[in-house]
Amino acid sequence: MGSAAERLDRVRGELERRFGAAVRPLPGTASGPGRGDGFRAGVRALDRLAPSGVPRGAVTLWTGEGTAGRTAALRALVERAGLRALVAMVDATRTLDAAAWCDGEGDSHTGVWVARPPDASHEGEGAWVAEALLRTGAFGLVVLDGPAPDATAAHRLRALARETGAALLVSSGTGVAGWRADVRVEF
Repeated sequence: MGSAAERLDRVRGELERRFGAAVRPLPGTASGPGRGDGFRAGVRALDRLAPSGVPRGAVTLWTGEGTAGRTAALRALVERAGLRALVAMVDATRTLDAAAWCDGEGDSHTGVWVARPPDASHEGEGAWVAEALLRTGAFGLVVLDGPAPDATAAHRLRALARETGAALLVSSGTGVAGWRADVRVEF
């Protein structure tokens, strides 16, 4: 009959023969070809909590009150990630200084793109923008800063992150009900 590991390998082999690329490892368990490691913030306390950083192919949720340090940690993460990959920052609430998140001149040559709705009344469309950016497959990290997506949008975003090998970080000041993040950090 064989060991449990042998049986598992046999089942996995059969699933891969039947379904091919539809069989994927859980987020954070394997980096896959060309996907690389997750993105670390470079903030000692945060990197101790999540040693692999914000994993690719997964949804990470950061929540916390306005003065808890979430935005400072996010800034550190985006700056470091922008040196390794193209980063998209969706500022759904229009509360961040877009020029400061790029290079001070508003250019994206630092590897960071900032997408903002035309006005604050469109903040609910942040998930749609994050989805469109993930679909391009061009970004290693996509950050959605603003209201958390509903469960249906979160499911689509998770599937796209897995499909493209991108890391998706949702940063929201409020708790999230109705869906599960692969990694969750409360500030």
